[in-house]
Amino acid sequence: MRTARRASNVEVPSFLRQLVKETEKMVTFFFKGGPSERVPGEEENLNEDDTMPSPYLERPILEKHVSEGGSRMGLNYAVASMQGWRAHMEDAHTCMPQLKGELEDWAYFAVFDGHAGVTVAQYCSRNLLDHILTTEDHKPFNPREKERIQNAGGSVTLQRINGSLAVSRALGDFDFKEVDWRPETEQLVSPEPEVYELERTPEDEFLILACDGVWDAIGNEELCAFVRNRLQVCDDLRDICAQVIDLCLYKGSLDNI
Repeated sequence: MRTARRASNVEVPSFLRQLVKETEKMVTFFFKGGPSERVPGEEENLNEDDTMPSPYLERPILEKHVSEGGSRMGLNYAVASMQGWRAHMEDAHTCMPQLKGELEDWAYFAVFDGHAGVTVAQYCSRNLLDHILTTEDHKPFNPREKERIQNAGGSVTLQRINGSLAVSRALGDFDFKEVDWRPETEQLVSPEPEVYELERTPEDEFLILACDGVWDAIGNEELCAFVRNRLQVCDDLRDICAQVIDLCLYKGSLDNI
């Protein structure tokens, strides 16, 4: 497997920087309950520890980590990642184009979207080897997910669980799994994945695995059309992955990509 690092040439629009600042102000205002009234003559006491740290950077980190590989079965792949606007890189991935032993006809690829830290994503990338394909986004505002959250005593505010967590199924996040009398799959956050088994056909062109830094910025059909178009003029999968990252950044993605 070869690994390369490339810088992005995308010029970040000024409106994105302004959007980050305004979003941070709005979220801070909501969670802190707005400005407090002060007693006349009372000295303003502002402590840096009372200020909510921003999840975003003043400027995005555009350095890309790009790699490629393949297997004896003729399976070729490439992967690219970038920290982007986020203060930390919290996502991880695993690429195993050919497993060993009785599973030598199998390949394993996974993207782990971390939040509130990278520990769980990195642990899963090293240890979680399960042959699944998740094809539905688990968002708190989806009707079925919202019903489970409300049944567990929670709410969906700002499209987040209790106004905080943006995903409704995840490993970890034990603060959202504390209803003792409910089973694991009926908590505010469920660890249960949705599993689909799909037969490959000769018409299959490629498979895209990505985190929500991609899918929140571009739809399935649009991204497939973009990749298909690029494959007609470029045979370097690493370059195409890097171009997808640039496209999502340009379309306004504020997450790790």
